Amino acid sequence: MEMAGIVTKTGADLIVQARKVIEQVGRPLELDTDGIWCILPGSFPNVFTFKLDDGSSFNLEYPCVMLNADVHDNFTNHQYQTIKDPVTGTYEARSECSIFFELDGPYRAMILPASTDEGRLLKKRYAVFNFDGSLAELKGFELKRRGELELIKTFQSQVFEHFLDGSSLSECYDSVATIANHWIDILDTRGESLDTDELVDLISENRNMSRQLEDYGDQKGTSQTTARRLGDFLGAEIIKDKGLNCKFIISQLPHGAPVTERAVPTAIWKAEPAVMKHYLRKWLKAPEMEGDDFDIRNVLDWDYYLERLNNTIRKIITIPAALQKVSNPVPRVPHPDWLQTTVRKMNDKYKQKSIKSMFGPKAPMQTQQKKPSAVLDIEDFQGSSSGPGRPIVHSKKSRRRPRAIEAQQPDQSNGTETEVSKPINEKESTEARIKLSGENLPAWLKKKKELWRKQRKERKRRASSTPEASTDSVSKRQKSALGSMEGYMRSAAQALTQHEWHVIEMRELASSEGASSDGTFLLWVMVGNKSLQRIRVKMSRTLFVDSRIELKQGLVGGLSVKHVEKHLPHNKSSDLLYEVSMPEFMYRSSNWIEQLKPKDSSIEVTTENVSRMFKSVYEMGTPLSLRAMMHLGSVCRPSIDVEGKTGKVYNLSELSSVSHPNEGEYLHRDLTYRRIFFYENLNQKKKSGLVGLFIMEGGSGERSRKSDDDDTLVDLSRPQDSPNQTFTLSCTCHFWVVKPGGKKVQKNITVKQCEGMFGQLLAHLQSLGSEDDGDDAMTSEYSSLSPDSSCMVSNLSYVKDEKGALTGADDVLKSYLQSNNGPTILLANTTKPQPQFRKLVQSCNSFPFVQLAYPPGPSHNPSSSSLPALNWEPTAVQLCLEAYLHMGVVSYPKRIASARFSQVPIGNLAQDENSTIFDVFYARNLSKSRSVLWASGMPSQPDLGLNTLSLVGKTGAGFLPVDTDAVDNEIWGDDDALVSPVIQRPGAYRCVCVELDIFDLAIAALTDSSLANLPGASVASANKGGALFDMETNVPGGFISTNAPLGDEMSTAISLPVLRSVIQAWLRDAYQTNSHIADDLLHDVYRLISTPDSLMNDPALHRVVHSLMKTIFLRLLGELQRLGSTIISANFHKVVVATNKADIYDAKEYIDFVISTILKKAGANGSNQMVEGMGRVSIRPNNFYTHYLFLNEHNFGGIHFEQREIEDEDENEMTQLFNSGGAEDSSLIVPTVVSGWNIMQYLANDIAQDYFRTIIGRFSKDVFRKQLLIQQQAKNRMTAISPVSVAKNGDEDDSTLSPQEQLMNYKKKMISKHFANYLTRVVGELIEDGGGEESFPQLPGSHLHLTNPALEFVKNVLVILDLDPDVKQEVIYLKKSLFAQIGVQEYSAATAWKNPAAAFTLPDVHCMECHECRDVDLCVTLPEDEESSQKQWLCAGCGSSYDVDNIERRLVDIVQKKCIRYQLQDLRCTKTQQVAVRALSRTSDCSAALKLDIPRNEFFGQLTILRNLANFYDLDWLLETTNGVLNGYA
Repeated sequence: MEMAGIVTKTGADLIVQARKVIEQVGRPLELDTDGIWCILPGSFPNVFTFKLDDGSSFNLEYPCVMLNADVHDNFTNHQYQTIKDPVTGTYEARSECSIFFELDGPYRAMILPASTDEGRLLKKRYAVFNFDGSLAELKGFELKRRGELELIKTFQSQVFEHFLDGSSLSECYDSVATIANHWIDILDTRGESLDTDELVDLISENRNMSRQLEDYGDQKGTSQTTARRLGDFLGAEIIKDKGLNCKFIISQLPHGAPVTERAVPTAIWKAEPAVMKHYLRKWLKAPEMEGDDFDIRNVLDWDYYLERLNNTIRKIITIPAALQKVSNPVPRVPHPDWLQTTVRKMNDKYKQKSIKSMFGPKAPMQTQQKKPSAVLDIEDFQGSSSGPGRPIVHSKKSRRRPRAIEAQQPDQSNGTETEVSKPINEKESTEARIKLSGENLPAWLKKKKELWRKQRKERKRRASSTPEASTDSVSKRQKSALGSMEGYMRSAAQALTQHEWHVIEMRELASSEGASSDGTFLLWVMVGNKSLQRIRVKMSRTLFVDSRIELKQGLVGGLSVKHVEKHLPHNKSSDLLYEVSMPEFMYRSSNWIEQLKPKDSSIEVTTENVSRMFKSVYEMGTPLSLRAMMHLGSVCRPSIDVEGKTGKVYNLSELSSVSHPNEGEYLHRDLTYRRIFFYENLNQKKKSGLVGLFIMEGGSGERSRKSDDDDTLVDLSRPQDSPNQTFTLSCTCHFWVVKPGGKKVQKNITVKQCEGMFGQLLAHLQSLGSEDDGDDAMTSEYSSLSPDSSCMVSNLSYVKDEKGALTGADDVLKSYLQSNNGPTILLANTTKPQPQFRKLVQSCNSFPFVQLAYPPGPSHNPSSSSLPALNWEPTAVQLCLEAYLHMGVVSYPKRIASARFSQVPIGNLAQDENSTIFDVFYARNLSKSRSVLWASGMPSQPDLGLNTLSLVGKTGAGFLPVDTDAVDNEIWGDDDALVSPVIQRPGAYRCVCVELDIFDLAIAALTDSSLANLPGASVASANKGGALFDMETNVPGGFISTNAPLGDEMSTAISLPVLRSVIQAWLRDAYQTNSHIADDLLHDVYRLISTPDSLMNDPALHRVVHSLMKTIFLRLLGELQRLGSTIISANFHKVVVATNKADIYDAKEYIDFVISTILKKAGANGSNQMVEGMGRVSIRPNNFYTHYLFLNEHNFGGIHFEQREIEDEDENEMTQLFNSGGAEDSSLIVPTVVSGWNIMQYLANDIAQDYFRTIIGRFSKDVFRKQLLIQQQAKNRMTAISPVSVAKNGDEDDSTLSPQEQLMNYKKKMISKHFANYLTRVVGELIEDGGGEESFPQLPGSHLHLTNPALEFVKNVLVILDLDPDVKQEVIYLKKSLFAQIGVQEYSAATAWKNPAAAFTLPDVHCMECHECRDVDLCVTLPEDEESSQKQWLCAGCGSSYDVDNIERRLVDIVQKKCIRYQLQDLRCTKTQQVAVRALSRTSDCSAALKLDIPRNEFFGQLTILRNLANFYDLDWLLETTNGVLNGYA
C-alpha cells in the first residue's frame, strides 16, 4: 500500500507540474494519470533537427525535452540504491529517473463531448483527427462498446468526421447538424425509409449474460427480463447456460412500467404467428391487440429511442456548441434547463464583466494601427504624442473601404491619400502611384481606370472559375472528411453502375429478415475486382389466367394485365390467355382474382360467377427463385436508364442478364475474394460427430509466386491448369468434436495428430500423382497440390451437443467478420437445409453461402456412412480433411464450371447441381418457345393449372396449386408403366455368355430422328427402319406395350420437342467445346427427367421418354438377335447374351464385332463427330460366363472368367487346365464358380443352403472340368498322343463318341449316379433334423406358407437341374426318388415349385454415387455379411447404398395410392364384365355375382409385402402406415 501511495502521489504531482508548464504556453484539454492532452500555439517550437559530423541527423522534440527536463529536475531519485557486493551487502547510491514524456501528434483536431449534467465533466472520451482527415484515435464513445444501441453507434460513426467541415464554428456545426437531423427524421417517421430488418438491427440491443440467469436472483434489468421471456417460449433449457445472447427492443406497453420490464426479445417475431400473438399479449399486458398491432413498428417505444438519440446529440453537438457561443444547430433537440440558464448568462449584455477583461493587450487595436503603410513625419508623431506609451490615434477615414474614395476632397494629406487609395490587388501596391492634385487629375484618373479594369477582369475570372473549383474542393474535402462511411457508400454506388455484377448467391428474404411477403431477394454480387456487395431486388408475381371473356388490359388496380399467346402445359387449349403481374404482397395477402375487370363494364367479377368467367390459373407454383435465375443468370448489370438510381431496392425489370461478360468469364481470376469451408458430419441417433471450420489462406486475385520471376494470378476455378505441385491449399482450422459428456470424456485425438494426418493425406495424394496411373481419377485431380500446403489446427474442442459446436463455429465467423478480411465466400458440406443452417449459425447470413456436395464414396455419404463404435474421432477427422481437399481441388472448381455453363449463380446450384441446371435450361427454352411453365415444388405434381373457384377466399401465402385431374391420373395410372421391360429366357447355356452393360439409352431415344414424331408411331416406324426384337417368340406371355398412352402423346406435343432441343444443345457443347458439364448432363438426363423432386418434373413427359427408350431398347435387342446372339436376359441396363462360342477368345472377338456392327449401322464410325439415335448407346462387355444356369435375373449361376490371382489348389488345377488350351500370350484367367441364387436365402437353415450351393456349383464346375478334359483329349488325339490319362474318366466307348455326346453322357451319369446318391443322403439328414414352419427365415419376399424344410430343398434343387434339357429324363427319375423318400406324392400340389421370393419392383431408384436410375426389386436380399449388420439396398452398378429415406417416402405414397384405388374401385359383373350401376346390390342386372377390379387377396398381399419390408429394414413410417391400413381392413 505504501508503494502504491508513492506511485499515485508522484504521478499526480507530475501531471500537476506538467499542467503548470503547459498553461504558460498553451491550454490543457484533458488530463489523466498517464498523459495530458493540450493545445500549443502553431508558432511554438516542435522538432529541432541537428546535423551531426558523421552526416547523420538527430531529431529533438522540444515539448518532450522541456517537460522531461522539468521532470528530471523535480522527480529524480538521488538515493537509488544498487547492490555492489551481495556477500557484504554493500550498496551504491546514484541518481535515477525513469519517468519520461513521449509526444503524440500534433493532430488537426480533437473532439470532446460534454456531460448532460451541470458541473460534471466526462473523462476519457475524445476523438482525434490527423491532418489528412483520418481518425487517429477514438476513445470512450458508444461506438467502441459492445452491445450498445446500433442506432447510436451508426450515428457516431457518421457525425465525428463532419466536425472537420467548414471554415468556422458555425459552418462546422451546420454540417454536423445535417447528420443529426437525418437520424431524427428516421425516428420521427418510424423508419418508413428502412426495411424491417434494417430497423430491427438499428434499434435492438444485443447483450450477453456473463452468468446463468438463476445467479442474478431478483435483480432487474433488460437482459434478465429478455432471458426470462426467451425461456418462456423457447424452453427452460435455453437459459440454463451462461453466455446467453439477449437481443431485445423496448416496447411502449405496458404504459407506466419501467424500462427493465418493457424489454421484448426480437426472436418472438420469428416464431409462429399464433405463438407470437400469445406471448406479445401476455408480455405487453394488452389482450386487445389485433391485426397490425403486432407489427414491430407499432410495438416500439419510439419516444424512448428518440430520447436516447437526443442525449447523444446533446453530448456531442448541442451542449458543446452552446458553450462555444454557437446557436443551437439542432433546434429539435432542446437544451437542458441548466444549459439554457448558462447560455443566457453568457449572452447577457448587461452581465457583470470580469475584472480580467479590463486588463490585457489590445491586439486588434495595435494591429490595425500598424497596418497603414504611410510613414508619418516626425513632427506629426511628436505632436500627436503627449507622453510615452500613448497609442497613436488615426483619422476615421483611414478605416474606410478602398471603394469609398471621395474624389472631391483634394486637400487630404499625403498619408490619408496613400491609405485610402490602397488597391485590393496586392500586386498593384508595388507599382508607382500618381499623386492626386489639380494638375495631374487626368493622369491619376487614367491610372485608376486601368486598375479598375484589371480588378473587374479578375472578378469575372474568379466568378467563372469559382463554382468548379469550389465544387472540386468541396468534393475532395467531403471525401476526405467523411472518411470510410460515406466515401465507401459513394464509391460502392458508382461501382454498381460502372461494372457488371457477378452474382454469387440470390435468395428470397425470410420473415425474420424483414421481407416475408413482398418478393424481395437478396443478391450477393462481386462488383469490380475487390468489392462484395449486398443488393436487394424486388420481384413481382406473374401468372397466366385462362379467361372465357375479354378482360380490360393495362394497369387495373394493382394488377398489370396483358393478352398473350402461349402454349399451355399438357398442350391444353385456351380461350383468352392473359398475363397478370402483381406485387408479391398482393398475391399473398388479398383475393387478387376478383380485381380483374372484364372489358364489358356491365359484367362484374363476383365470387359466384368467377368460375364461369375464368377457366384456370397457371404458374402459381413457379418459385420466384426460378424466375430470378432465368432472368438474371450469373452475371447481370443495371439497365442504362437506372444508372443514376440511388435507391436501395432494384426491380427485376431494371436488371439485365449478361451472357458474355466484358470483364472476363464468371468469377474470373482477377476477382479478389477469400473462402471459408464449413464441414459437418453428425450422427443424429448417437448424438456424436465432428464439425470443422477451415479459414483458407490466400484466395482469388492473389499472385501465385511459384518462383521469383512469376507473377501470375491464382485461378481457384482451374487448379488442374496449375503445374504439378504448385496449387497451395493452406488453412487455419477449428474442430469441434461432438460427444456426450463434452470436456469430461476421453480425448482420442490431439492437435498434433490432426496436423500429422493432414500431412500424411497430402503425401498419399502426391504419391498417387507420381505413379502416373492414367486409370486413377485421383491422379489427374490432385497432382497439382503443392507439398507446401499446410493445415494449422487453431482449436480442438470437445462439446457435449451439436448446439455447442455450431455456436463455436458461429463465434469464429463473428471474429472473422470483425477482422475485416475482405470479400469472403462461405462454402459448406452440411446435411441441414439452408434455412435451418442459417438459424443455427447466424453469422453465415453475413457471407454469400454456397452448399457443396460431399465427396463421392460410401464413407462420405451422410445417409449411409457410419463411424466406428470406439475411437471414432481419428476417422472423423480423416474424412473431414479429405472433404476439405476435395472441395479445394474438385467440388469448388466443378461448381464454378457448372455455373459458367448454366449461367446460374454458384450459391443457387443445389448439391445436385445437374438438377438445378436442367430446371433452368428447360425453363429458359420453354419460355423462348412461348410456353407456360409447370414448375412446382410438390413432388410429381406439376402445375397444370388451378381451377379459379378454388382461389376464391384463399391467399397465395403457403397455397400450393394442385391439379386434381393430374392427381387422379397418378392414382389410377398403371403401377408398372415405368418399370423397365425385363426379358428372361431360363435355361442352361453351356457356351460362353457375355454380360453387356448398356448406357445412354435416354440420349439415344431423344436424339433419334426417326422417333421425332409422336411416340405412338415410333414402334411402327421402327419396324420399317430396322430389326425389332421378336417379343412373341422370345418372351413367354409378352410384356408391357411400348406405346405411350394417347393422352401422354398429346400432352407432350410441345414439351418433348423443347426437351429434344435442349439435349441437342448439350450434345453440341460436349462435342464442339469438349464440355465436361454437358457430358455429365447427357449421361444424367433420364434421372433428371424422372426425379419427382425436380421443379420441371412432368410424369407424362417421363412416361413418353420411357416409351421411347423401350423402342430403342427393342431395336438394340433386334440387332443383337439378327447378328446371331441369343438373348438370355435383358433390361435397360444389362443384357446377357449367349455367343454360341465354346472358346472365350472367340467369344471376345465375336462380341466386339457385334458391337462395332451395331454402332456402325447407327452412324458411329469412330470419328469425333456428333452421332444420334442408336449410335449414342454405349455398349460395354463386362463379364464372361460359361455353363451359365439362368432361372431369372436374381437366380443364376455358372463359371465366371476372372483375371486375378489364384487362391487355392483347386483353382490352380482348373486354371492350368483351362489356360493350357488358350492363347500363349494371354493373361491368366481363373475360372470361378459364381452363385447368385436368391431362392437359396429362403431355405430353412444354413446346412440346407450349403448343400444347395455345393450341388448347383458342381452342376456347372464338374461339367466344365469334363469339357476341358475332353478338349485336351481331342487335342492329344490329333497330335497322336495316347489318351491313357483321360480314358479312365469315361467308358471305353467314349473315344468313339463326339465331344458333345461325351459331355451329355457325363451329365446324365452325374445326375443319375452322383447326385442321386448325394441328394438321398442330404435329404435324409434334413429329415432327421426335422423342423417346421418356424425354421424358415422371415424375409421381405416371404409370401408362401412353408412347413417342410426337406421338401422345399428338393423342389429348389430340382427346378435348377431341370433347366438343362439334356438331363430332363434323369431329373424326372430323381424327382420321383426324392419325393418318395420325403413321403410326398409326385403329382400333389405340394410338389409344384413356386418362387418363395415375392417381387416388389420400385422403378427409377436414383443412386447418389453413380447417378444411375435403376429398377430395384426391394424383396431381393443379399447374403448376410458378418462384418456389417446394417441392412440396406445396394446399387447394382457401383455397390453404394441407396437413400433409404427417399425409398420409404415413395413406398408410403404407394400405400396411400393403393388404398385410395381400392376404396374407389368399381364392382363388375362376373358374366358380362360390365360395371355395376345399382347401389347396395349383391348381384348384377343379369343376376350374376359381382367381383372387385382389385381382388382383396391381391391388395392385402401387396400390403403384407410392404409391411415385411418395413419390419426387415426398420422403416418406422412405412410400418406404421401399413399396420394402420391392414388393421383397419381386418
